[in-house]
Amino acid sequence: MSRYHLSKNYVPGTVCRDGKLLSIHEVVDELNRLAEQLADARRDVAEANDARQVAVDARLAAEERELALAAHVKRSQEAGEQAVNGFSLRGLGDTYEAADLAAVLRDAPETSLAKLKAQWQAAKLDELMALIGAGAAPSEVTDWLVSESDELRRQAEGDN
Repeated sequence: MSRYHLSKNYVPGTVCRDGKLLSIHEVVDELNRLAEQLADARRDVAEANDARQVAVDARLAAEERELALAAHVKRSQEAGEQAVNGFSLRGLGDTYEAADLAAVLRDAPETSLAKLKAQWQAAKLDELMALIGAGAAPSEVTDWLVSESDELRRQAEGDN
C-alpha cells in the first residue's frame, strides 16, 4: 500500500504522506529522490548485464580456444602420420612430409582451426557445385542448403 494518498478534503494538486499535507517543494524533492533511486536501479541492472556478458564472452572464447587446440592436435597427428608413412615408404632422403609436419607444428592452434574450417567449407561448396553441375532443380538445391544449415545449427548447439 502506498504511503501517499489524496487528502480526505482533497484539493487538486495536494498530496499527503503519513497524514501530513506536503508542500509542492516536498513533492518535487520526493519525486527527485525516487528518480535517483530508479536511475541507480537501472545502473545496477546495466552493470549486472555487462558482467554477465563478459562472463559469456569469456566462456565462448575458452570454447573457441579449446576447439582451436583440438584442431591443431588433429592436424599435428595427421601430419605426423603422413611424415612417418613417408619416411617408412621412401626412406630418410624424402623431406616433403617432414616439412609439412614442421609447418603444422609452427602454426598456432587458431590457424589450425581456421584451416580446418576453410577445408570443410570448401568441401561443402564442392558438394553444392556437384549438385548444381548434375542439373539439380532449384528446389533440390534449396532443400540441400536448408538441410546443411539445419545440420550446422545442430552441431553448433552440440546436438550432433
